[in-house]
Amino acid sequence: MRALPRGSILLLILALPEPVAAQGVGVSSREPSPFRGDSGQLSGRGFHYTDASILLRSLFRFRPALDDRWARDPSGLRGLAGSVSNDEFYTFQQATKKIAVDHPLFFGLRYLRDEDFDSRFSRTQVGIGTMLSGTFATGGVSASLYSEVIAEKEGIDIQPEVEWWNSSGDRVRLAFVLTDAAFDRKSKLDEYRKRPMTWFLEGTRAIGERARVTTWVNWNPQLERTFETEGFDFDHRSLAGGIEGVCVVSERWSVRSTAAGERTVASRRYRDHAHPDDRRLSRRHWRLEAELRHRWDDDLSAWVGGRYFRLSDYDRRPRDVVADGKVQRRETTLFVGVDWRIHERVLVWPGLYVDFIRNHDDFVGDPGRDDRDRRALVAVALPMEFDVGHDATLTLQANALLSPGRFGGGSLHIDVPF
Repeated sequence: MRALPRGSILLLILALPEPVAAQGVGVSSREPSPFRGDSGQLSGRGFHYTDASILLRSLFRFRPALDDRWARDPSGLRGLAGSVSNDEFYTFQQATKKIAVDHPLFFGLRYLRDEDFDSRFSRTQVGIGTMLSGTFATGGVSASLYSEVIAEKEGIDIQPEVEWWNSSGDRVRLAFVLTDAAFDRKSKLDEYRKRPMTWFLEGTRAIGERARVTTWVNWNPQLERTFETEGFDFDHRSLAGGIEGVCVVSERWSVRSTAAGERTVASRRYRDHAHPDDRRLSRRHWRLEAELRHRWDDDLSAWVGGRYFRLSDYDRRPRDVVADGKVQRRETTLFVGVDWRIHERVLVWPGLYVDFIRNHDDFVGDPGRDDRDRRALVAVALPMEFDVGHDATLTLQANALLSPGRFGGGSLHIDVPF
């Protein structure tokens, strides 16, 4: 199947692209995902995906034990950068820290850099909060207010939130994002008829001594925005979420499973009824993943699992029905690997991944252009993790796509709790 074009999915300014999945095809940040009017959702994605993009991004992940630690206590710095083509990297960085100022007050700092369907993006937030009950050490309830640090006043997001946690790692956080809070007062031409906002809920909870569940939901209610110069109206709404469970079945066996998905509806409507570029987007995707792990001893364990991913995009063009199109992508990935501690401070966890792809480009108004593709991809990942002290890790990873194309690359991962 051909390489996928550059463009914006939500406004579909260029040809309809086939995107990578949001919500953690690479890494899940478990952070609010508000509408970004200054980014690819309006101006175009600026990078492209190939058939191997989803598989390659799924190789770049933090070891499950490190990801579990972040879910229980999201404080520290973690990041990775990995090669996904001859000229592009997949990058993810996240940092968050709360600093007690004068009990019950605290200062907060957050940074996130990631990518999704529409663009690569970054968010830097500072905030201040207070403990409503309890302490940092024992847990309790806090209320805080965060704001982005950017120069453009019209693009600043305001984020109040409430959080509860305890010393066992159980936690719940509810956040509300008032997106582009000052936009209508600072923009001279455009305006929101329905203001963008985001509701976000995430938490993790132990079930007995052997199981833990983590879940998150991100809801962007409908927004409506007018573009006076361009002469069109834009609307958008989305709902995304997921749930992950980890269960220690016995002393040697454990199982992990994840279900996540997203639903987005957007449109662009020109006030000139003769304009041919009105477009409607309906997009949904979801994934299921399961992993079974067997521990032989403290230094050696094996894991095997699978992942199913499904994407459906429908691009409707009311005034150009010949250009109507659907993109459907289904991927089934099987993987197997080992965790082997070869030294007190060195752990290797190589894996073999076999990916079965079924793609269908369905041009509803012009069936002669339909394109179907089925193929299998095989990849090998060879990570080597170094314990650099104070629970911090540095991982060097080599990857090889064995077929087709025989692409090889590497990645660097860091995880520093503080």
